[in-house]
Amino acid sequence: MLISIAQSLIALILAAALLYLVFSNSRFSGQSRQTDIVLGIVFGIVIIALSVNAHVFAGGAMLSSISGILIFAGYMGRWPGALIALLVALIMRIWFGPGMLPIGILALTSTAMAGLVLRRLAPFKEWPIPPLGALIYGVLAYLVIRTGVILIVLWLGRLPDLDNAVNMALAFYAVGSLSVILTWLAIIQSVKLAAIARDNARLLRRIRLFSENSPMGTFSFDHGSNELVVDQGILDIYGLDGRPGPFPMSDIFGRLHPDDIALAEDRFERNAAGEIDTEPFDFRAYRMDGSLRDIRSVLELEIDENTGNQRVVGLLTDLTDIRQAERQKEQAEHQIAVIAQNIPGMIYQAIWEKGAPRDLVYVSDKSVDIWGIPRDELMADQTLLMVAQDENEVMRGIAAINAGIESGKPVRVRLSIVARGGVRRWVDVHAQATDIGDGQHRVDAVIVDVSAEVAALEKAHKQEDLAHRSQRLEAIGQLTGGVAHDFNNILAVIMGNLELLREETDNPDQRSMIDAGLEASHRGAELTRSMLAFARRARLTPEPLDLNVVALHAKNWMRRALPESVQIETSLLAGLWSAKADAASLESALLNLILNARDAVGGHGKVTIETANVRIDQAYVDSRNEPLEPGRYVMLAVSDTGSGIEGDTLEHMFEPFFTTKAPGSGSGLGLSMVLGFVKQSGGTVQVYTELNQGTTFKLYFPVSDETPVADLHLPRTVPAPAAQTSRILLAEDESAVRRMLIATLEAAGYDVVAVGSGDAALSLFKSDPHFDLLITDIVMPGDLQGTNLARALRETHPDLPMIFMSGYAAEATVHGNGLRPDDIRLMKPVPRGDLLNAVAQALTAGKTPK
Repeated sequence: MLISIAQSLIALILAAALLYLVFSNSRFSGQSRQTDIVLGIVFGIVIIALSVNAHVFAGGAMLSSISGILIFAGYMGRWPGALIALLVALIMRIWFGPGMLPIGILALTSTAMAGLVLRRLAPFKEWPIPPLGALIYGVLAYLVIRTGVILIVLWLGRLPDLDNAVNMALAFYAVGSLSVILTWLAIIQSVKLAAIARDNARLLRRIRLFSENSPMGTFSFDHGSNELVVDQGILDIYGLDGRPGPFPMSDIFGRLHPDDIALAEDRFERNAAGEIDTEPFDFRAYRMDGSLRDIRSVLELEIDENTGNQRVVGLLTDLTDIRQAERQKEQAEHQIAVIAQNIPGMIYQAIWEKGAPRDLVYVSDKSVDIWGIPRDELMADQTLLMVAQDENEVMRGIAAINAGIESGKPVRVRLSIVARGGVRRWVDVHAQATDIGDGQHRVDAVIVDVSAEVAALEKAHKQEDLAHRSQRLEAIGQLTGGVAHDFNNILAVIMGNLELLREETDNPDQRSMIDAGLEASHRGAELTRSMLAFARRARLTPEPLDLNVVALHAKNWMRRALPESVQIETSLLAGLWSAKADAASLESALLNLILNARDAVGGHGKVTIETANVRIDQAYVDSRNEPLEPGRYVMLAVSDTGSGIEGDTLEHMFEPFFTTKAPGSGSGLGLSMVLGFVKQSGGTVQVYTELNQGTTFKLYFPVSDETPVADLHLPRTVPAPAAQTSRILLAEDESAVRRMLIATLEAAGYDVVAVGSGDAALSLFKSDPHFDLLITDIVMPGDLQGTNLARALRETHPDLPMIFMSGYAAEATVHGNGLRPDDIRLMKPVPRGDLLNAVAQALTAGKTPK
């Protein structure tokens, strides 16, 4: 019995062999009805082989190892496999005789059906490898079925001998369980071996495909031999006729390029002598058709383990196509580099996918000129193009390229970039996208640095704006000056007559009304002075000033003009140069700036006065289109921590009568007066402002080489009135003004002779030169203006005192043309007291005896 059992178990090897044949065939790699039938047949054949060696007990019970085959026939082959295997098992059982046939049929059928149940309890995770669970459930299923069969046999009393029944049961349990385990192992091993066989077959097919279609060949030669054993690949590389096999070595070496023969022979000789150099080396050889090929050789030494003979095995690879492609690529790159050097910009080529650059293909050397990044660094890391860039500009550039990808049209976009080192530049990107399939696009672009163009355009726009603004202010200034001149003459008449009327009446009510009229006239005069200051026609008395003294003096009276909640600070430069400016106008300008600063901070903030020495060069003048002479200037600045000035307001803030204050809170002439005064003084005004941060007004005055005056408010002494016998020649073209002046002077006791032009005054003086004083308007009709009249009279009477009046006063600020530094100059309208004091001063200081 033991021998038959052993033979039966050994026969399970047949199952592994047959299953290997099935699983190694690609037609049965997946489970199908065909596979189920084939597996049923295989398991049926194994059942026949196992049944032949079965042991039959007395009474007809048959002991064999087919239980595992039956279980896995149903598990692996489903219903077809189970039915075929069961049918074969039943036939073999019937063939062994009728003893216990019904019980045997029941046992075989139950075992086959257990495989189908087992497939549901432990399903496949990966076909056709049965999991470990299938083994465990299979053994348990067999034990349950076999126990049931034994109980039935005992119940039927077919085994009266209890000892024999126990021995038989143990034999069935052992052989059946071992059959299940061995069958599971046979399937596992056959599957693994079949997988290896399929992989090897696949690898062999690929190797064959590679060898038949690649420019490669192998050879070998033995030490001392003059022949090479070559394959078809070697023959194809050299273009040789014949069949693979031994070939004269001279036919191979004879085709080498003359420059490479020594290298190849040395390498072959050293390898033949056992000094194997496995490093590949390249050489050139001529084919039979005369074409030159680039070939790479790799050698290896083989040693026969039995004989110890050495053999050199080599692999040759035809690299001609690769070398030609490399040379073509190098030539193309050289051509591109030459073109790139002559293109005013950087060449960029990249592969874009899913709306973003994926791979950078090429970038020219001019990347360092634009981005400040060398080409090699960019090729290694294309993200450097986006490092430290403005996110909005990056997104705008990407959006433009993607728009070109969608439309297929050329792209042109201007972007602001930040080069390495923080330098900001403007570039124009000219790009074209080409669809290369699979959702990818090649983007070819030329990136041009247009920073100079952008700067030139900005400068041109700025100069154009400045020119328009300057022209506008100049036109407004001319209009304002003309209006102020005529208005001054009107005010002169009104003020003079009101002052005369006041002297004639003692009625308090009438004097009150006259005083109200005089007050209005003075306010009108102040208004015209501001208008003339803007028009740069104000009367100025420039003198050397220490602006530190001006600032300290301003700080004293600022405390009275500003609330306690506003801080006042000064930042005064030690060693400040002297500035030349009119002290009164400077204090008026400073007052306007201080009041504006007070309004800007809203009662809470800080106001700072600062002084500094400044050198202005030609570049500064050109950059601001300022009509300013380069040189040394003294700067006086007023800063506040207020709300700042908006762009629209900043553009118009120096225009007269422009104001952002509430009606009745300002005339709108403050800043226009400041600008006109500083410009007339030979300087300029610059404004620096930032919203919610504050504003700074910087006033620049020319440097004076003279010593600054010690006191800004020197007392003015008015000389006593001259004798009433003084005779005055008056030249005034406005008749109303002339009558008012005559009445004023005669009321003071002077003898006045009045004419309406400079020509008439000269003619009268020639006929009667006995005058003690000349009072003349500067601008009059006729050939002789006031200055020309003065020059003509001083040719014969150089000591004649003169007083000059003007509605503009611009002419009166210029020496020469008949004016002297000590001449008295008056701005219309002239109050009565100022006029009489001026007359008395002129007569006292320069009266000439007749």
